[in-house]
Amino acid sequence: VVHASLDYGLTVPSNMLLFATVMGAVAGRAVRKLANGQGNWSFSLPELRPRITFLLLSILLIGNSILGWGEICRAAVAEQAIKDAKRIDLNETSDEAYNHVINTLQYAISRRPDDVHLSLHLADVYTRRYQTLTERMLKSQLTPEMKLSAPAIERLSGLATLYRQVWRLEQEGQQIQLDILRDDPIVKETLIPARSVLMAASSACEWLPQTELYLAYLSVLEDEPEERIARLQRVAYLTPYEPRYLHHVGKMSLIAGERDLCLFAWQRTFQQTPHSHLRHQILKSLSESKMGISLADDFFRDDISMIRLAIEDLSEMDGQDLLMGQCLIAIDHLMIESRGLENAELSYLDGFRRNWRGDYEGACRVLCEASSEAPEDRKVLALYVEALINAQRFQQASEELAKISTDFDAFPDVNRLENMLVDASSSRETVLRKNLVR
Repeated sequence: VVHASLDYGLTVPSNMLLFATVMGAVAGRAVRKLANGQGNWSFSLPELRPRITFLLLSILLIGNSILGWGEICRAAVAEQAIKDAKRIDLNETSDEAYNHVINTLQYAISRRPDDVHLSLHLADVYTRRYQTLTERMLKSQLTPEMKLSAPAIERLSGLATLYRQVWRLEQEGQQIQLDILRDDPIVKETLIPARSVLMAASSACEWLPQTELYLAYLSVLEDEPEERIARLQRVAYLTPYEPRYLHHVGKMSLIAGERDLCLFAWQRTFQQTPHSHLRHQILKSLSESKMGISLADDFFRDDISMIRLAIEDLSEMDGQDLLMGQCLIAIDHLMIESRGLENAELSYLDGFRRNWRGDYEGACRVLCEASSEAPEDRKVLALYVEALINAQRFQQASEELAKISTDFDAFPDVNRLENMLVDASSSRETVLRKNLVR
């Protein structure tokens, strides 16, 4: 009876505590009676007439069943509404089907007004509808001479583009264009209702970062700039260890001109994310704007882990020589100051900058030291082999590469280094043959 009367059963800590308290009180009374010789365990409960006990238990069970049945019905409606929302393809769906999904979700929310997930699904349908209608409008305005790829059209119709456009118009003082954008029928039909739904969801539960991030994007429709920044700060506060949210915060802060918040969010993202694609996006964003370039100096300064991650990622990217140059300058500062760095880390950074700047023999020397001090560091070993190849010490490079292949399973850089060694040694032999012919 106690189990059936409690919400969500006994797995909830508060319910466990309540149940333990009730059972402790009953057991304590029983032990006390037994110790005094007043009876057995069956008399530990309050003495009630059997008919009264049965009647009370029956009323309790029936009432609980009625309440539970109502919740089951509401949950079934919510589940079906969510299934409909996930199943719909707005690119292929008629306006009638779209309105049906909206009405279904709205009805489910009226039955369960505190269900934040329903509100998020409804807001998602509204925003997807906005993107679909915007894509149609863009395609209708394209002339035969204008060619835009599908990803480009999708990017132009997203919330990030709207967010950037509103900030740009405000910074340029184009109030008329800004009013036209906010009064656009597509925006009023989709994003304004989405924002209202999310505001209600935020009131019901103030600690969901997904709701706050959605509202941060839609805040450009009505909020003042100070309120938008406060919304971004709130998202960062709620997600100090969530790189995917912090990446959005950094990107939006860069657009808004909030240098400190952008620096905080992207540095934490860079250090915490296990996915290199997020770091690549951050590095690309830093190189694509004047503020990003100026931010890069502070972004890499005096942080060994940041610099190391950055130079390794930049080595895999094309067209990032400017950012790489800033990383090398940061390494120069670290080398001069030598702020308590371990020798292996210092040698790795020193070897990297020497190899990048063409001092291959110097790179081989310091990386040899680093590889002996950190024999398990794969990146150090790979860079050492690369420096040996660049220094045309092919025999030693081949020996080190064979050692790596033997000592490590599935070493990711082996194939690249093998190809590099073959290409470099073949090019050298070709040059030698030409010189002999001459």
